[in-house]
Amino acid sequence: MPGDIIRYSCCCGMRGVVAPGVMGLSWDAGSEEVIAYNPKIEAIETMSRENAKNRNLRIYRNPFLNDPMGFTKVIKNCLCPKCNNATLEFERLGVWD
Repeated sequence: MPGDIIRYSCCCGMRGVVAPGVMGLSWDAGSEEVIAYNPKIEAIETMSRENAKNRNLRIYRNPFLNDPMGFTKVIKNCLCPKCNNATLEFERLGVWD
């Protein structure tokens, strides 16, 4: 099953690339890769949902999940976990399979 390649950026300087989705050929709880904020390194990372929950990290829903055809390219005004302003942007760079 596929996932998205997403660049995130904020005017406070937080930026990077994440790749949420589902690993493997079938859906199971351990195979879902999510977007999670890691305050120790002040970055948003891709990790398994189980790992993020075990570490009690803030999980972001994939902002492009409801757009499987890829019509939406940029989502703006999301809440940044670093500066707490609605200035975080997610940009879809592509998909992985």
